[in-house]
Amino acid sequence: MVTTWARSQTLVDGLSAPTGAIRRCFHLCYMKIYIYPALIGSLVALVITPLVRALARRFAIVDVPDPRRRFPLHTVPTPLLGGLAIYAAVGFAALVAPERDPRLTGLLVPGALVLAFGLAHHLRPLRPLGWITLQCVVATMAVVLGLRADVGAPGWVNALVSIGWLLVVMNALMLVNDLSGAATGVTTVACGALFILGVWRGDPFVTLISCLVGSACVGFLGYNLIPTSISLSRGGSAMLGLWLGGLLAVGPWRAPHSVQMAIAPILVLSLPLFNAILLARTRPAPSRGLRRRPKTLTERMLDLGLTVEQALYLQYGIALLGAVVAVLGPVLRAPLWSIALCALLTGLWMLGSRLVRREAHG
Repeated sequence: MVTTWARSQTLVDGLSAPTGAIRRCFHLCYMKIYIYPALIGSLVALVITPLVRALARRFAIVDVPDPRRRFPLHTVPTPLLGGLAIYAAVGFAALVAPERDPRLTGLLVPGALVLAFGLAHHLRPLRPLGWITLQCVVATMAVVLGLRADVGAPGWVNALVSIGWLLVVMNALMLVNDLSGAATGVTTVACGALFILGVWRGDPFVTLISCLVGSACVGFLGYNLIPTSISLSRGGSAMLGLWLGGLLAVGPWRAPHSVQMAIAPILVLSLPLFNAILLARTRPAPSRGLRRRPKTLTERMLDLGLTVEQALYLQYGIALLGAVVAVLGPVLRAPLWSIALCALLTGLWMLGSRLVRREAHG
């Protein structure tokens, strides 16, 4: 793959920007080093998901609706091994991909481990402290295997920052998994943005892995969208968060040449971070001597009167807007990009303020 990548870079050398960058994107998108693994990943996900769904039903690994919840995740018992189907699709597509980057081990091995932890949690629920400890083990393993950010500090500081970053992204993506299709759709949008940014910055590893993960999620979304026939467990959403966090840690924005590239990871994760900020923004209010837990973004949207489908599409829109602003960073000049960023932040602030006020008066 390195030779093919070098050839593609040579073919577009000397082209003027942004024309050169646009031609580079189109050229690389249709090269076989991406189109074949992407097609294989999607096809494997389409074929293997029904088998995984049957396996989950056979061993009763399902989400049973909880009548105590006002907005349950599912209305009927739903299989919860969706993460296994995505992992199998990505792993099989990686086998036929020409890239053999050792950092791929840092994605697949910890990903398998967090899936196993998620299955163990379903069979025997873990305490919050135990789950956080297991997440720390997985994040540490990923950092040791090469998914390490570089913040210009000593090695041990880089390692601690990388572990903290992976924990943040894993938990942020787990929090949006209270709506079927949300975590998978957010990952698909984020991988699309990472693919374009990886091509733009000439990073073959980020480009290939984002293509593989995104294509596997596309194949799985056919079963994960409403009405849902299979969903992600806690381990599956944590696995996707680990992969996204790892790609954002090792990407070319580690040593950014502009503010646009420096905050690209935050924009790519606009929806999960927005949801996490809303949860931290409001404190649970006492109700008849009890403490009510903070509401997630999905619950707040449903409180506004939106249907489940409308809430899902609105979340997709937020994720897409953040990804578009991130992708436009290297294209637009600083003043124009600043206007787009301010518009995105203003829209999120207005939406967040309305949701918080609605809960306060509700």
